[in-house]
Amino acid sequence: MESDPVVSPGIEWCHRVADLPVIGALGMEHWWIRHDGQEAGMGPAGGEIPGHGGVDSPYVTETTLNDHAGEGDGEGAVCEPVENLDPTYADVDPDCVDAEIAQVGRDTGRWSPVNQCHDAVEEILDRCDPTPTPWWECF
Repeated sequence: MESDPVVSPGIEWCHRVADLPVIGALGMEHWWIRHDGQEAGMGPAGGEIPGHGGVDSPYVTETTLNDHAGEGDGEGAVCEPVENLDPTYADVDPDCVDAEIAQVGRDTGRWSPVNQCHDAVEEILDRCDPTPTPWWECF
């Protein structure tokens, strides 16, 4: 008898085409996390959501973890179980995720190609994964 696969309890990875010049035209996506009615992701310091009227520039824009309430229900947004991003995230601890995304305003550094919203999502999920994948299995 096969056992049912582990499924993350309602933790979702949300994404949409980035609403920024050039980046959006290239089809690049903005990512954030949703769980238990909370949504949060990286954005410009000051609480804005990328592409909502602010001016965001790599290497210039300081970022924080920002409230993304309602973004997952917005036009073009897709929210799906985190194990669709990476099957190893199926056992991510939901209490840990809640604690992480509740830290709205936490400094996430200067926006760059190696520090952007995808990294912020994966760092939260990695910190909350009780059985992280060894680095050598990532290649």
